[in-house]
Amino acid sequence: MSSSSSSQTDSKNLEKNLLSIRPKIIKHVPQNLGVISILKLFIFLIPFLVVLSIILYSIISNNSLKGLIFISGLVIVIFFNIILKHILKVKSTSDSAYCNFFPTPFSIYNKTNLFTSPSTNATILSFISVYLLYPMIFVKKNPNIFLIILFFILFLMNSLVEVFENCVSVFSVLLGLITGSLFGFLFYCFVKMKDSDNLNLSNFLEVKSNTSFCKKKDDQNYKCVIKYKK
Repeated sequence: MSSSSSSQTDSKNLEKNLLSIRPKIIKHVPQNLGVISILKLFIFLIPFLVVLSIILYSIISNNSLKGLIFISGLVIVIFFNIILKHILKVKSTSDSAYCNFFPTPFSIYNKTNLFTSPSTNATILSFISVYLLYPMIFVKKNPNIFLIILFFILFLMNSLVEVFENCVSVFSVLLGLITGSLFGFLFYCFVKMKDSDNLNLSNFLEVKSNTSFCKKKDDQNYKCVIKYKK
């Protein structure tokens, strides 16, 4: 009897240890995925889908350098967001599976606590929006209304779901908005300042085709004088 009880105790301890050291890649998986749950999960994935779309756009449009610059700025702003979370240490009170679905560095843990402020999703989306749209609106003064409305809707949808799922507070969203927007503007200014060769690296959405390089500047009139030899 003693040997069987000790073996059961050992197996329980082993299971407990394995659960304690499991990687926090996906802490909770939403159960009973219905239409609403899938829609919520899709909305939570919006920042990552937008980043993936931008990277694919840079590859397809043969602007890999702009894509690398964008990724470097995104990595820096996420790292800065992590630092702010560890400074503020605002702990999550939600038991929703969506709140801690994503791995580190998108979900920041301190032992068992999940830090929520500033909102990572709000920071990423606001950084992308400002970095991409600022030169279009204020520099080129040729705003794309469709893109502006699209980014606004994506940000609003993502923020509302995060707040209603009690993953973050309104303050966390606003702090993420300020953090991402400010860093997006500063990063744009930095790239523009370092673009000494005028490669237009700071204007991500502007793609110059071969026609823009090879076309003649304007129409010119020429006056021909014909001279006859005697």
